[in-house]
Amino acid sequence: MSEEITLSAPELARSMSLFEIDEALDLLIHGAEEEAEANNGEISEQLKAALMEYFEAHLRKMDRIAAYIRAQETEALIAGSEIERLQARQKAAKNRADRTRALLCYFMASRDIQRLKGELNTITLQDNSSPSLVLTDISKVPDCYYNVQVDVTLPEWKQVIAQLPPGPLATRFTPGKGRGVHLELDHSRVRTDLISGAEVNGATLVKGRHVRLR
Repeated sequence: MSEEITLSAPELARSMSLFEIDEALDLLIHGAEEEAEANNGEISEQLKAALMEYFEAHLRKMDRIAAYIRAQETEALIAGSEIERLQARQKAAKNRADRTRALLCYFMASRDIQRLKGELNTITLQDNSSPSLVLTDISKVPDCYYNVQVDVTLPEWKQVIAQLPPGPLATRFTPGKGRGVHLELDHSRVRTDLISGAEVNGATLVKGRHVRLR
């Protein structure tokens, strides 16, 4: 690595990856240590220049990477906002289309018109393939048509099941056996208990690492 450097720091930053620059710096530093040991602490101007170029290239590369990350995060933020805007626009357009269809249906049905024909389009009033559900008085609907969702812990639910006599009902509501119970892990509570120092079998907290741009 003591050969004459032909690339400037900006060129090095553009042409080499961060890992390649880091590896080259390691070799240069190792070479400088060997040269200094052999020359009473002195290193050549050529090697000094090489070290400076690679140090600067390292800093430039880090700046380029940080700028790229920020650019991608900005693009993701813009895309997310655009998705929300387009979803709202889609919903509004669909609602307008549905309202117009409903008004047109009322107009044709009230006048007993089965078909409207324009220059480019023909609109036909047709019966739906399946009947629509209309609730005229929801308070009169029998209880057997209601489902109940209860937010309890699994131990609490097991206490409830334990009070039921053995039979199809108890089997149906036993977790892992019946079709009426769906378990959902409360990640937030597991995390809170682990942070407080409690032991939770099958779970642990792992502190990862991330990069932060300043």
